[in-house]
Amino acid sequence: MKESFNFRNNTEKSRFELQSEEVVGKVEYIAQEDTIIIYKTEIPEEISDIENLVTAFLNKIIDYCNGNELELQIQCPFSKAVVESLNGKNSLVS
Repeated sequence: MKESFNFRNNTEKSRFELQSEEVVGKVEYIAQEDTIIIYKTEIPEEISDIENLVTAFLNKIIDYCNGNELELQIQCPFSKAVVESLNGKNSLVS
């Protein structure tokens, strides 16, 4: 059975979350006027090997930024490597 995950922007903790019943993946950020700066990514080992999960998580963040006309800057080396490996660069990602 496939596990279900929920995506949310937890603005109180300045992080995006990908949550199942028991685990939470987190991408922490600094919010500026019209920019989100990702500086830390935490993906629990229990879910890190689920195929395409990290990519889907980061795509949701990109979609969120696009939908809110926010520039996305990625300083976290892990997230940056995943985004750079995606086909087609996003114009809002720097």
